[in-house]
Amino acid sequence: MNKRRVDLNLLHIFRAIMEERNVSRASERLAMTQPAVSNALNRLRDLLKDDLFTRVVGGVKPTQRALDIWPSVQEALDALNTSVQQIEFDPATTTSTFRFAVTDSLTPTMVPQLAIMFSEKAPHAHLQFHHHSNLTSTNDLLSGELDCAVGMFPRLPNGLQARALLTDDYVCVMRAGHPLAGRPMSIDAFADAVHVLMKPSGTGTGAVDHWLGFHGKVRKIAVVVTHFYEALEIVAQTDLLSCLPRKYVEETLPGDHQIVVCDIPFETERILYKLAWHERTAHTPDQIWFRSLITSVIGIRSERPTPASATTTE
Repeated sequence: MNKRRVDLNLLHIFRAIMEERNVSRASERLAMTQPAVSNALNRLRDLLKDDLFTRVVGGVKPTQRALDIWPSVQEALDALNTSVQQIEFDPATTTSTFRFAVTDSLTPTMVPQLAIMFSEKAPHAHLQFHHHSNLTSTNDLLSGELDCAVGMFPRLPNGLQARALLTDDYVCVMRAGHPLAGRPMSIDAFADAVHVLMKPSGTGTGAVDHWLGFHGKVRKIAVVVTHFYEALEIVAQTDLLSCLPRKYVEETLPGDHQIVVCDIPFETERILYKLAWHERTAHTPDQIWFRSLITSVIGIRSERPTPASATTTE
């Protein structure tokens, strides 16, 4: 690089293109016109004496020079943003909008508790809740449509970070008058029964089917719903079974319910719920505050990220 002064705006534009891998999307993210971003990129190319990005199908690809300087640029901008925003950010006065997706099994307790705490601590801010599925939340975190999400996240792509929040396990539920209620259930009886499956996407199979497959069994799924409360409602009025997270069942069933809860008759893994966010907000004070608020609702205050490989459930 020559000794001309570096315009920090150029580095912000470089960062946006590196993260989006697309000049048009970077322009939208920066609220700039595409020609303005292209002109700024040309200035940075001239300054660094390198093309920095080459055109590929669907966007741009960084050159080796861009890859080499990226860690330093990212670290410097993060440090600068943190220094400035630590002084400026105050939850009591912020008018920012926070966008959060939460898995269906935690919604009944987590949404009202978080909303109440959020309104108390950030009375001028806005909180948007979104319905979570592993696919949609992952895509929305990558694109910036979400700030963070709580779910199981079996696999996280590069760019996303996560930390464990809490664990749970699946139980089998049925109506009190079901033929299988009140007696030990075998794996064959479980597989031969007819089930309701909850999948946020409305398609496919679940973790229970994966674990059941290890025993060479396939259960009969008659109905697929997209919310756990729908599964409970169907189970209460039919001879269908369903497998739901234990904590969800315990927290949502009324005291006079006619639902029988029993253990699944084969070995399963624990459910691991995680809080996930994009690395671009890892050191942003307002997002650090928001994640801390979420973990305080859950009752966990650890800020240590967990690697994507730690996820084991769907």
